[in-house]
Amino acid sequence: MSKINEYPQAVTINNNDLFVIDQESGGDHATKSASVAQIAEKATEEVNDKIGDLSQLTTSDKSSLVGAVNEIARYTPVYGNTASGAIATFDTSLALPLQDCTIDINAVQEGSGTPSPDNVRPITGFSSANVSVSGVNPWDEQWELGTYDAEANTVIKLVDNIHIRSKNPIRVVPNHTYYMNSAGKNAHLIVADANGNVLYRTITLNNGTFTTPADSAFVYFNMSQAYGTTYNNDISINYQSSDTQYHAFNGNTYPVSLGQTVYGGLLDVTTGLLTVTYAIDTFNSFTLSGYELNGYRMTNTLSHTPKAGYGNFLCNCFTRATSYADAVGSVKNSICYTSSGVILLNYYKDGSYVKDITALNSALPTEGCKIAYELATPQTIQLTPTQISAIVGTNNVFTDTNGDTSVVYACSLKDYIEGQ
Repeated sequence: MSKINEYPQAVTINNNDLFVIDQESGGDHATKSASVAQIAEKATEEVNDKIGDLSQLTTSDKSSLVGAVNEIARYTPVYGNTASGAIATFDTSLALPLQDCTIDINAVQEGSGTPSPDNVRPITGFSSANVSVSGVNPWDEQWELGTYDAEANTVIKLVDNIHIRSKNPIRVVPNHTYYMNSAGKNAHLIVADANGNVLYRTITLNNGTFTTPADSAFVYFNMSQAYGTTYNNDISINYQSSDTQYHAFNGNTYPVSLGQTVYGGLLDVTTGLLTVTYAIDTFNSFTLSGYELNGYRMTNTLSHTPKAGYGNFLCNCFTRATSYADAVGSVKNSICYTSSGVILLNYYKDGSYVKDITALNSALPTEGCKIAYELATPQTIQLTPTQISAIVGTNNVFTDTNGDTSVVYACSLKDYIEGQ
C-alpha cells in the first residue's frame, strides 16, 4: 500500500476545476468557489483513483490514509480569503506571505477646530509607510518611565521615575472589547483617535476589559506605582476579551519608502504600485481677479486639474466650502475652487468680512495657504514590491498612513472547510 504515501502536495480550488491535485508545481492560488460537498466529492474521486477500492484497505491502511489526509488539510494553502478595515484582522494556521496587501494613504490635519488665518491647522502627508503585523497582543512591550495624561483633550507624556508606561502608541480596533492582563496591578488607560485627541480614559483597570469607542486608533497606558519601575514581561492587551492570559508580543513591521510626500492615495504593497490621488499647492500670496459678494475671486489656480465639483480637500487656514455661495460669504473664512482650479475665498475678521487683498495676504500664515486637493486624474508610480508575511494565529495588519488596510491571505484547507 505504498500509494498511501503519495498524497498530493497542494490543492487548487477554482471555477474551472473544483479540486485539482498538482504534485509537480505545488498548485495555484485558490478561490472560494467550491462548496464543501463538491470538494469532498472530488477528493473522494481522487483518492479512489490513486489507491483503488477503499473497501480492500486494512485497518492500519485506513489509519494511515486518515493521517495523510489530515496532513494534507493542515498544510495545503487555500488563497482568496480577505480582511479589511482600520486593522485587517484574521486567523490562520499558516505563516505564509500575503497574496495581496493594499493600504490607504490619507493626509493628517493637525490641531482642532475650524481652520482660519487665526487657527492654522498644518497638513501632513507621508513620505514612507510602516505596515505592521501583530498577533494576539498588539503592544510591542517597549516601555519607559513616566505617565500619560490629557491636556486640552490631547495625550501628553509626564516624566517621573516611579511609574512605567507604554513607550509607543498601541494600535487598536474601533468598537472592540479587549482584555488587559495588567499583572494584578492597577493600570491607567487613554484611548485616542488618529490625531491624538482623547476619546476615552480609565481611572484604574486591573486585569479587566475595556471597549474602544468609534474613531479609536491608539491606546496609551501607564502602571500604578505599586507595579514598580522595571517591566517584568507580564502585561498584555489581548484581542479576545475572554483571553485572560499573558501573551508576549509577536509581530513584524515592514517599512516602505513612497519616494515622495503623498497626501492621498493607495499603495498595493505587494506589487509596489502607488496610485496618487491628491496633490498639495502652497500660496504665499494671492492676486485679486475681483471681489464677489463678501469674497474674492483670485487669478491664482491650482497646479493640477482638480476632481470635478467642489471636491474633498483640506486647507490649513480656511475651512472647506461646499458651494460657491459658501466661499463668497455664506460660511466665514471658507475657500473653494472651480473645476478649472480658480481659487475663491472670503476673509472674516473682528466681526466683519475684510475685502482688502493686502490685508488678506498679510494674514496668511508664514508657511503660506496650503490646499491638499483630489486630482481629476490620479497618477501611478511603480515602487519596489514588499512581501508581507502572516503569523500563525491571530493577525492584526495595519498601516501608519491614516487609512484602512486590505489583505488577501492563505488559510489551510482544514480551516477553510471548517469555516464554511
